[in-house]
Amino acid sequence: MRVGTAVGRSRRRLLVGGAAVVLASAVAAGTPSPPGAEPARAAVAPATATPPAPEAATEPEPAGPAAAAGTTGATAASRARADADASVLDALAPDAPPRTVPYAIGTRIYFAGRVSDLADRFATAFPGTRPGPAQRQFTTVVGAAGFAWAQFTGSGVDVVSVVDRVGPDGAVTPFHASTGRASLLAVTTGGLVAMPESGQVFTTAGRAAGAFTGSVNIDCGSCAPTAAGPRLVIDQWSGTGSQPEHQATWLWYPPVAIQRLDDRFRAVGRLGSGWLGLDLGGGCWRLAPATAPDRLGAPVCSQATPLVSADGARAVVVQGGRVRVVEAATGATVSVASLTPLARWDPLGPHPRYAVPAVWETADAYLVTARVDGTLALVRCSARTGACRRAVRVAVRPGVDRIVTERGPADAVPAG
Repeated sequence: MRVGTAVGRSRRRLLVGGAAVVLASAVAAGTPSPPGAEPARAAVAPATATPPAPEAATEPEPAGPAAAAGTTGATAASRARADADASVLDALAPDAPPRTVPYAIGTRIYFAGRVSDLADRFATAFPGTRPGPAQRQFTTVVGAAGFAWAQFTGSGVDVVSVVDRVGPDGAVTPFHASTGRASLLAVTTGGLVAMPESGQVFTTAGRAAGAFTGSVNIDCGSCAPTAAGPRLVIDQWSGTGSQPEHQATWLWYPPVAIQRLDDRFRAVGRLGSGWLGLDLGGGCWRLAPATAPDRLGAPVCSQATPLVSADGARAVVVQGGRVRVVEAATGATVSVASLTPLARWDPLGPHPRYAVPAVWETADAYLVTARVDGTLALVRCSARTGACRRAVRVAVRPGVDRIVTERGPADAVPAG
């Protein structure tokens, strides 16, 4: 679809990173004009320059497990399960918030020890509209090439996606905008930013670097990108109508090399040389390097999309509500996270409960984005020992229904 010039087949094929609620709300809101061509302009200084105390202590806490769970009239057993689950996050010892991995809470981006509040961008990007609370949060935040890349959406004839670049100094630079269906940006390890839907990639400075169709003048239809190392998995649909047709799944090494993939392949590891997962159905996968998609490992089952490490040796999965690290090739357990397993797994229900592997922070540490009813957390775990600590804790409230990272509840398999 179209891209600005400023600087149903699968849960994550057209909707990735936990963006379901925000994108649905954005489409249901008014009908502003899509953002037009915005010439590159100087960075905008952030509203705040220093981070809150560890665990975002300035954020309000929930009233308590019972109030957040909404269990009025529930059985004693269900209330007991709710209280047990709600204590999972609070039972963890606190830890320092991530610095190298960006995340968002509402309109704020937390990155490199600073906070950038982009509240004004939600209004100026869509003039003439007043975004509701559900729209005033990001759909994804990716840390790559020394920046935080943040996407938010509005509605028009199609979904309008706006991407901003946030520097380690907290400065915000409008990057590009595109229109189409509900998909997310992707950033390769080669330093190319793929815009949602358009099939176009740009350098981190905003210069055009290639188009999936070979020309920016040839419409890609709906081309949803996900990154696998320096490559992109492109999920191509016929367009944005009420009955789109799936065209194909491709592995693209921008700007030119393109390989057809089995439609069941998805990107499951952005770091290193990139990693793919062949979706076997029922929450089970076979993992493979993006450099050799036919070199498949043993089946690995997970309640969330596996998160493969940069070296491809390990994958973070969720089994029986418990996060664990397994060998990518064999599925053998390496470590079990000390985060207590959830008695009820319900990533997309009215009272969500999930723990989704979000991103590798270091070679040993990975982050899990979790929600238990009215409590949200980023949890840091060791792949070697399984020890976990709570890095961020905030309360659900209007405009904040998740901590936004590279992955979210849309990467989880619903119960049943």
